[in-house]
Amino acid sequence: MSATLTPPTTGARAELMLARGPALALGVAAGPILVVAGALQGSAGVAGAAAGLGLVALLFGVSGVCYVWSGRRRGRDAIRIMVAGLVVRVICYLAGLLALTRVDSLDRPSLALAVAGGFAVTLIYELRLLHRTPQLYWVQTASARRS
Repeated sequence: MSATLTPPTTGARAELMLARGPALALGVAAGPILVVAGALQGSAGVAGAAAGLGLVALLFGVSGVCYVWSGRRRGRDAIRIMVAGLVVRVICYLAGLLALTRVDSLDRPSLALAVAGGFAVTLIYELRLLHRTPQLYWVQTASARRS
C-alpha cells in the first residue's frame, strides 16, 4: 500500500492540530492538579498551581512554534531549531520558577508540583507527536531498509 503523505506541519489546519492537542491535554490535567492543590493548601495552593500551569502552557507554546517553524523549513535545520527551542525553554523555566518563588502569595510546593505535572503531560504529548509523525522531520520512509 502506497500513500502520499502530506507533511503535518503545512497549512493552518495542521498548525491548529499542533496547538489544540497540548492545550487539551494540559487542560484535562489542570483540573485535578488545581483541585488537589486547593484541597491540600487552600487558595495559596490553587494560586501556586495556576501560576505553574500557566508557565507550562506558555513555554509549551514556544515548543509549538518550534514545531511549526521546523516543519515549514522542510527538514532543513529542524534539529537545530528544536534543540535551540529546548535550551530557550529550560532557561525560561528556571527564570520563571525563580521569579514565581519570590511571590509570597503562592504556595511553593503547589507551584513546583504543578510545573512538574504539567511538564510531564506536555512532554508525553510531545513524544507521542514525534513518534506518530515522522514526516515532521521529512524522513523518507520509502528509502528505509526493507526487512
